[in-house]
Formats: sequence, C-alpha cells, structure tokens
Amino acid sequence: QPPMHWRVGDAAPLPCAPDERFDAVFCQQGLQFFADRRAATRELRRVLAPGGVAWVGVWRSAVEMPVFEALQRVAERHVGRIEDRRHAFGVADALAQLLSESGFREVRMVTRSLTCRFPDGADFVRMNAMALIGMSGAEVADRDALEKLASMYYPAKPFVGHILRARDLIKQIGTLNTALTPPGAP
Repeated sequence: QPPMHWRVGDAAPLPCAPDERFDAVFCQQGLQFFADRRAATRELRRVLAPGGVAWVGVWRSAVEMPVFEALQRVAERHVGRIEDRRHAFGVADALAQLLSESGFREVRMVTRSLTCRFPDGADFVRMNAMALIGMSGAEVADRDALEKLASMYYPAKPFVGHILRARDLIKQIGTLNTALTPPGAP
C-alpha cells in the first residue's frame, strides 16, 4: 500500500502542483466551513484524476438533530444569534448542485445516520457549547471565559439536563449528506 502524505494548506487553491492528480479526493466535515465553497469544490474537481472518485460528507439540517437545535437555543440566549455553519448543506440538493456546477458530471447523494458514544454527557455538551460560541462571533478573551460560557448549559432545559447526567451517552447525531462521484464520472 502506498504511503499517505499529508499537506496543510488552503482548500482554494489546494497545495497541489498544476498537473498533480489523485484517484480519490475526500472532504469530511470541512466544506460547510470554507469561505469560498465554490472555489474549494472546483479545486477538488481539478485534482481528481480521470476515473477517480470524490467523496464529500456534511451534516444535514439541525431540525433533524434536536439535541443540537436545543443547545443552540440555549447558547443564543447568552451570546446572540449564531449561524451554525455545520448545517450549511442541510438540504442534499444544495450540495449536489454545488458539485455539479463545479464540474462533477454525476453526483449521487446518500444519507447516512451515525451514532456517537460519549462516556460523559457533560463533555459532549461542553464541546458543542464551545463550537457554537466559536461560531457566534462573541469576543472571548481566554479559555477560562470560554469554559464559563460553555457551562451555561448546566442549569439549562430538562432536555439538556438528561444529557449532562448521562454516564454513557449514546446519541444518534443525526443524518449525514454524502456526495459521491462514481469512477469514470468526474
């Protein structure tokens, strides 16, 4: 099996030589956060070799994941409106259209449900709170202030309370939109 080489760089442009191509390109939970999504998907297409396969995974709608929707409502009471970019491609057609407009000829959408296990519900809530606060644009000077803001969930709604008390949280995070371009179809 050939070695894997990691590169750090911007998604648009990708840190690849003009003639460099790959048999597979993969973007897991990143596209929704890119400033220029169209440029990023054009770059994915540019570096895909003829006959190659592209795979893009993004979260679906927050409405399909009530735990995230409830946690966001709690956070917004403290930091104002939050644009949760994790759900930017909540409608599968939006992702399929973007890829098609970026040069992918055949795009298949697949919806998957995933289950995540958290040994401590409080850790899950704290991680989500920190993500939401980060997306809020609220000025947070230091990690202690961020942790304090994240603790705002602890006295929150009963819906959140049962998560915090969970000794072994198993949560169906919801559904995932995945876009696939089959071999020979880039």
